[in-house]
Amino acid sequence: MTFSRILTVFCLLLVLAAAAGPSGADEPVIVAEPPVAGNAPAVVVEEPPVVVVPPEVALQQLIEAEERRRIAIELERRARLFDFYEYRRSVIRGRGPVLPLGQQPTDLPPGGIPESAPDGKQPPGLPAAAADAASHPPDLPGPEQFATGAKDEPGHPADLPLPENGLQPPAEDTPVAGTPAPAGTAEQTAVAASPGQPLPANANTALTATTLPSSPVATDGRLLRADPVTVQPGGEVTVCVRLFAPDGVARMNLDLVCDPRVAVPTGVVVPGNILSENTVFTARPGEAGTISISLQQTAGLSRDGILAWVRFRAVGQPGQSAPVQVSVGRVQNAKFDPLPLQQQPGEIQIVSQRIPGDSNGDGRVNILDAAAALRMNRPSVPQDRTLDLNQDGKITPEDARLILRQRRTSSR
Repeated sequence: MTFSRILTVFCLLLVLAAAAGPSGADEPVIVAEPPVAGNAPAVVVEEPPVVVVPPEVALQQLIEAEERRRIAIELERRARLFDFYEYRRSVIRGRGPVLPLGQQPTDLPPGGIPESAPDGKQPPGLPAAAADAASHPPDLPGPEQFATGAKDEPGHPADLPLPENGLQPPAEDTPVAGTPAPAGTAEQTAVAASPGQPLPANANTALTATTLPSSPVATDGRLLRADPVTVQPGGEVTVCVRLFAPDGVARMNLDLVCDPRVAVPTGVVVPGNILSENTVFTARPGEAGTISISLQQTAGLSRDGILAWVRFRAVGQPGQSAPVQVSVGRVQNAKFDPLPLQQQPGEIQIVSQRIPGDSNGDGRVNILDAAAALRMNRPSVPQDRTLDLNQDGKITPEDARLILRQRRTSSR
């Protein structure tokens, strides 16, 4: 009796299992049929493919996104404080203009000099160098368009194609630290400016080529020096700031200060040719007649050269002059250790007439002035009548030859 009951229960379980149908992996796959006219189309839900990113790739993407966000925040912060100039070595070597970060270059009309706005203000989006050329008096030279490089390097002006527009760092002969040039014999008649006192105006002040020495004073350590320059009333001139025997300088804050009754900064500041591609270079206006410059890089500087070019406009009268004081606030190496640094001020002298053949107002006639004369032979480059030595009303290669002859004569 017991066995028959067990058999009956077992048969019932088999019947129930057969009625439930197949399960698990044996379930039939239902494929949606294509829609038929008059019937609603079947809805097929497809899962998106899963893309597996390697952990190292995902980490790199996160790092890059965070770096972009950090740079955007930093640039926005700097833009609120002052004009931030982005400097790359390739820009200078490529002879392209150095513009404030985020400012796009503007196409210039034929001739390279843009038209001024009706109200006399700088046109929107115009590069600083182009605005400099637009505001320049027609009888004075426009912004110099020099290329970099010493005479024994491929970057010398005589060996490079020159740009049609844009402010370029003035090329300079590479000086040797600690070797001053022979003292000049010409009498200097310009009157220095004293703060708080009215400036006398002595007309017809003449300077000779030996009045303004260009070599540094003898020194056994680091030296930061501003070059002396001459300029005509209302004209503009570039003051070159040089660093000698840097010996590991990686960070520096400095101010260039000039009496605003004699000359004022135009706002055009160009990084020098000794800075690396990783240098963070900033320049901003301070009080009247002051430009503040800051630079920092990961490795220290090791060679003499130009730290910055700063553009000034003369507002005084002929015979007036003022020192360009170099005030250094911080000098450190790559390890943040303080470093000693001597400072030598420059000078801006306003003269009624410049030395014939002196294109950059440094008080000398040299090969750089001859190179400037060759550039001005192009129709697109503004002409400086100071270089017209043969008085034919135009700047030609003949003037460049006469400048070289004058240079050889004055060096004897």
